[in-house]
Amino acid sequence: MPTVSVVIPSYCHAPFLARAIESVLEQTRPPDEVIVVDDGSTDGSPEEIRRFGSRIRAVFQENRGTCAALNRGMAMAKGEWIAIQNSDDAWEPQKLERQLAVCDRIPGCGAVHTGVRYMDEEGHLLEQPPGADLSRYEGRARGDLLPVLLHCMPIAVSSAMISRGALQLTGGFDPLLLGMGDWDFFLRLSLHAAFEHVPEPLTWVRKHRGSAGMDPSRLPSDWQDRDWRILAGSTMPAAARALFQRAREGRTDRREAARSLAALGFLYTLGGDRRRARAALVLSARLDPLRWQTHARLALALLPARRRRDA
Repeated sequence: MPTVSVVIPSYCHAPFLARAIESVLEQTRPPDEVIVVDDGSTDGSPEEIRRFGSRIRAVFQENRGTCAALNRGMAMAKGEWIAIQNSDDAWEPQKLERQLAVCDRIPGCGAVHTGVRYMDEEGHLLEQPPGADLSRYEGRARGDLLPVLLHCMPIAVSSAMISRGALQLTGGFDPLLLGMGDWDFFLRLSLHAAFEHVPEPLTWVRKHRGSAGMDPSRLPSDWQDRDWRILAGSTMPAAARALFQRAREGRTDRREAARSLAALGFLYTLGGDRRRARAALVLSARLDPLRWQTHARLALALLPARRRRDA
């Protein structure tokens, strides 16, 4: 049976941290090690962590961000598989067991993620959570996810378990990213590995007032613009070229790749980056010259900025 390490980055989630750790320790297939990296919490989280004693490996560092905490924990991990758990989320008891069964049945996959449910501060089910709702995602969730991840992020990071080999090829999380680090990481991982998926909602994602997505004080006000510049300027162009090449070589469906590149071009257009929008849309048109939507978006990207606003 392969070994599993769990890495929990912790930052100021004291009310939820014990449940996050307990849900990992209560797995029907217990992990081989649990590493909690506290990223300079000031709310009592260190005391919660110390309460678990030798059942976990605890690390305390100055505040450097979630991605840096994840990288430190993954560097310490000894398992053949590394699962991530956010410090305010929780797992169903069968999560690791179900994921490892998939790994045993389908050797060679680089990551396995699960379905999700959402809960509030009290742990009650949220049928309509604020913000992104991955529980309603109906697109492709397994196999080659490069065409999907190029323009959207359908994976909850707390649901993911990653092979050591895929992690080594991907290179960890980018510590410069504040809120889009998971999207960037899984997009880069999709360049090297295939994904598998357990549809059961075995991961609980908590929505609460202190979460990064709902508490503006946890991140700089311009974090989305800063993150997008990094993601759109580096990872996405490389991924777009890789997808185009795969499609030309017959390793990815040409039409699906064309749709994905067109969607990326539209994202660039919305962000005002006409040069990269045109580059993505041209690649899309080369793969599927008869797709009229791509040509319409390309025409929009070619319009001067003022005329685009008038249109």
